[in-house]
Amino acid sequence: MSLKFPKKNLAIAVFIVLAQLCRNSEAITNSSTCNQSCVYDALSIFYNSTNGEQWKTSDGWLDRSLPAKKWFGISEFFDMKTSMTYYSIFLPNNGLNGTIPFGHNWTFPNLATLVVPNNPGIVGTIPDSISEYSFLKKINLRETNIIGSVPTGFFSLSHLEIADLKSLDMTGHNIVPEWGLMTSLKELHLQGTNVIGGLPVELFNLLNLEELNLSNNPNIEGTLPSEIGNLKQLKVARLDRTGLAGIIPSVFFELPALEKINLSRNKNLLGSIPDTINRLNMLREFNIEYCSLTGTLPAFSGSKNLTSLKLSYNNFTGSIPGNFLNITSTTTEPVIVDLDSNYLSGLIPQNLDRFSFLDINLANNLITDLPSTLCANEGWIGGMVATFGCDSILCPPGTYNSEGRQVSNETPCEICESSCYFGAIGLSCDAKDEPCQTNSPTIPPTMVPIETYPPTVLPTFLVTSPKPSSFPSIVLTNLPTSLRASNSPSVDAGDGSIASFLPTFMPNRVSNNPQIESPTTTPTKLPSITIVGTVIPTEAPTTLGSIDTNFFSEESDSSGFVENSYVLFTPSHQQPLQQNYLP
Repeated sequence: MSLKFPKKNLAIAVFIVLAQLCRNSEAITNSSTCNQSCVYDALSIFYNSTNGEQWKTSDGWLDRSLPAKKWFGISEFFDMKTSMTYYSIFLPNNGLNGTIPFGHNWTFPNLATLVVPNNPGIVGTIPDSISEYSFLKKINLRETNIIGSVPTGFFSLSHLEIADLKSLDMTGHNIVPEWGLMTSLKELHLQGTNVIGGLPVELFNLLNLEELNLSNNPNIEGTLPSEIGNLKQLKVARLDRTGLAGIIPSVFFELPALEKINLSRNKNLLGSIPDTINRLNMLREFNIEYCSLTGTLPAFSGSKNLTSLKLSYNNFTGSIPGNFLNITSTTTEPVIVDLDSNYLSGLIPQNLDRFSFLDINLANNLITDLPSTLCANEGWIGGMVATFGCDSILCPPGTYNSEGRQVSNETPCEICESSCYFGAIGLSCDAKDEPCQTNSPTIPPTMVPIETYPPTVLPTFLVTSPKPSSFPSIVLTNLPTSLRASNSPSVDAGDGSIASFLPTFMPNRVSNNPQIESPTTTPTKLPSITIVGTVIPTEAPTTLGSIDTNFFSEESDSSGFVENSYVLFTPSHQQPLQQNYLP
């Protein structure tokens, strides 16, 4: 059965409904928009709150005979979808002093952009009432003196696409999970804010994020969560100079949009760079220097736009791939390749001859061959090859200097017969030095494969004042079943037990020999040993570590060290006592 209304009553009912809808719509519009007079009032409040009379430039401000967009630093745009006019304040480095009047009767709902960086006179905090400015798409407060945590109201800004809070003082505050609510966010800049703690997995719910910058926050700790693999739109990842540790998840090197990566100076970052990085065809800059990465050097064969590759001061081993950078299309533009201070061996690939302007640094490696044809590239090393020839690429064996290559008239490659490889640095040479024995074995600083045995870093034992009387016990696991140590009269006989081990442990660093407990062996793990805490003498160094690379090695039948030795320390890099291969 259908209901019927008289036509007159139906018309009245429709009118009432439409009128109510119009009133509701008007109420919504009035509460969320700002007419011209309202805009003038809002900008005037902002001017007075930030001491506008002292600005470097304030042309047009407070002149209501001019449209607001004629005031210096103000722009407007009309959005046809919402039929609203939005306003932007753009006043970087303009001498603003005072506070941004959030929550101080500052009615400016049409504000879409607030960009006031490099105004150190701006002080105060970000109030929770910032949530009232719901149309904000971009906020840039970097290099101001705003302090404190990000308030809860900030995370309700559902339209916000760029949040740049660089160098705000957030000392002692965490990166909170609420960041994951801002799903419109495309750029997040928290570098140098002194935030602490781990990275919440909710942060990686920001599926539209294109740039993430958390650099220069040494108190960020923990590992890089594997959930970072969710950020398929991520183009720029800057996580350098933090306290991140552990293995870099392999999914990070599979993010297809990555153009710039900086994980440098995180000394406790471990693992290797997987070959999947060769698929990053958008990659332009890659910096992971001063970390603790191991493994072989990828070819970066898919990175056709790569212009800067910095992997210095790691523990990469093996030779440089023959197809290294073989697809890079920027052969006529300057390209930076820094592989300084690793354990790369063999020759420099001939195919690098295709680059006209290459600044490559391979000093302090184990390079044994430098093709002479590379020395004809006069545009290499900033033009230094044209002046100093091969020496500007690497000092030859039998010579050295402080940089491993000649880059000025004041830094020639000097004679040193004990330098074995191209690019020797930091040697102390005199007439008593013995000539280099080119056939002497090289023990690379690697242990069991990281892919098989995930790493855990042991504590570093610092000698403080007053000096402690002992240091804690150390448990080393996943050691090879057959071990050999210098000056050790008794080692494993092959049955997995170690009756006597390391009678002289760290000479001149402990007053008596540590006690070694018998290892335990399981079918799935290599044996472990425990070094019991012992007394530290007064002449102990500032750190316990940097032991000779022959400290732990797999024993060979010839009483020498096999090529794939099991080494715990990298003395040339002066790393603290650590064992990176615990389960």
